[in-house]
Amino acid sequence: MSPTEDLDYLVNGFSEDLITDLSRYSSLQVISSHSSNLPGINTGDQHKLIPKLNVDYLVKGSFLHTDKNVRINVQLVLVREDVIIWSNRHKANIENILEILDEVTEELVSTLQRQVDINLLAASKSKPQTNLAAYEYWLMGMEELKKGTLDSDNVAREFFQKAIDVDCNYGRAYAGLSMSYFNEWSCQLWERWDYSQKGAFEYALKAIELDETNYLSMTVLGRLYIYKGEWERAEHFLRKSLRFNPNDTDNLMQIASCFIYLGYSKEAEKLYFKALRLNPINTDWYFSFAAMLYFEMGNYKKCIDLGLKTNFKTVMVDMAAFISGAYYHLGEYEKMHIYWQEYLAMFKEKILRGNKVIEEEALRWILNINPYKGESNLIPFLDYMIKKSGYSITQITPQKTGDEKSGHVFQHTGRLWEMRYDGKTVMMPEVKGYNDISRLLSMLGQEVHCLELMGSAVKVGESELVIDDKAKIEYRERISQLQQDIEEAQLMNDIVRSRHLNEEYDNLVDQLSKSLGLGGKQRKIPNHVDKARSAVTWRIRSAIKKINESHEALGKHFAKSLKTGTFCSYNPEKKIDWEL
Repeated sequence: MSPTEDLDYLVNGFSEDLITDLSRYSSLQVISSHSSNLPGINTGDQHKLIPKLNVDYLVKGSFLHTDKNVRINVQLVLVREDVIIWSNRHKANIENILEILDEVTEELVSTLQRQVDINLLAASKSKPQTNLAAYEYWLMGMEELKKGTLDSDNVAREFFQKAIDVDCNYGRAYAGLSMSYFNEWSCQLWERWDYSQKGAFEYALKAIELDETNYLSMTVLGRLYIYKGEWERAEHFLRKSLRFNPNDTDNLMQIASCFIYLGYSKEAEKLYFKALRLNPINTDWYFSFAAMLYFEMGNYKKCIDLGLKTNFKTVMVDMAAFISGAYYHLGEYEKMHIYWQEYLAMFKEKILRGNKVIEEEALRWILNINPYKGESNLIPFLDYMIKKSGYSITQITPQKTGDEKSGHVFQHTGRLWEMRYDGKTVMMPEVKGYNDISRLLSMLGQEVHCLELMGSAVKVGESELVIDDKAKIEYRERISQLQQDIEEAQLMNDIVRSRHLNEEYDNLVDQLSKSLGLGGKQRKIPNHVDKARSAVTWRIRSAIKKINESHEALGKHFAKSLKTGTFCSYNPEKKIDWEL
């Protein structure tokens, strides 16, 4: 709508960014820019073209450039009824146009996802339950989870199970089951702590196994690992969740609460501000986590102000305890006692389900439900309450004082593989080649026959050449390279490296010799050996490629030190002790 075409490149770039960010939501299928930029789409022919795209929603808008200002209008249209269900307007100085475009894109993506879910949920409620799709069942289950009661958790599980009945590989349904157990574990059934924790963990792993981009399950795993005191694993999953979807405001607040426990209060505050901007009509629990945040940042007045905006019945059970602790730090002991009694009342209602409150148990519960990695402003307050009560209380959940692992790790954990190298840890879904790599790591410098990795014994049968011409060339090239490396190591007086190189040289020469019969002719071996060699080589190389995508340093290390073929081995330049 500008008098000149100066903004064309910005408008096109904005559209592309919006399409890319919307596509991050696996529940939305977004028409590509090639189709959405059809000639006439924004003119009088729009009503003729839209039906051809077969879409439910249309995002449309305009840019107006006047003087130094840019005005951006955005609308979300429900196509079947041709009505605008959401709109917004932004105004920015042309000098800040790139910054405002990023903000508009984030707001749009977050708002659109919420609005689409709200509309679909409303439509689903009017349908017979037998006609719902897996995603609709998931939405119904998520709505129940937000109620935060034991009864609603059970209803939610029924919906998630129905989603699985529709599609047994629907990862979001398993994520929903995980979150239902997570609710029980972290906020509800104190006496079923271990059982609920196990349910949350196993279903989260299943969800990620089915969908590697399931950011909600990553957040659940991150929080679970915090409670286990495994800080690095926790941070890995939380940051990965944030990368996969940086615009889901509810998830941003969950990650922010976890960052508080990890000691990243400034980052948590940024996520809180972003969530407020993207979802200004937020719920009580946004303020409850923010109150907890400012409590840990030492801003006790702000903690109280935000905490008192919440309804204690709908937010975390210990909200009143944080307000009580803030008054303790401000020296206002009378108000401290008032809100401590509020906390005991919530503890009786939600945790003990109406049974008699024992203050010792209420104190111990707070200690266990808030697993801080480092120092916390909660501890002086609780120390005061414990001494005042005369109890002797310790934490009962497993806590660790430092990093849970050091060195190098290549370990199978449930359905995931934990890999730590060069100070970086990643968690990877199961790939067949990881078992082969683990076996080779455990046999440093030793050659393992491909059939052994395949779990087969050598048998006599249809035969073919032990090594083909290509393999012979590769052997000889490696032998030539080893000769040069050995000479270099001897010149540098590197005895250790020289010894390792000589061992590899002798093994290769021995293998090449064994493959040749009388007169230098190639010997023959069973056909299935060559098939095993190809299969193992492909498995290991595919696994290394997969690792390289998430941990480049480890991928390069394995590519350099793992040898494949009829005989496979792991020969790093420097000895590495792996925890397997």
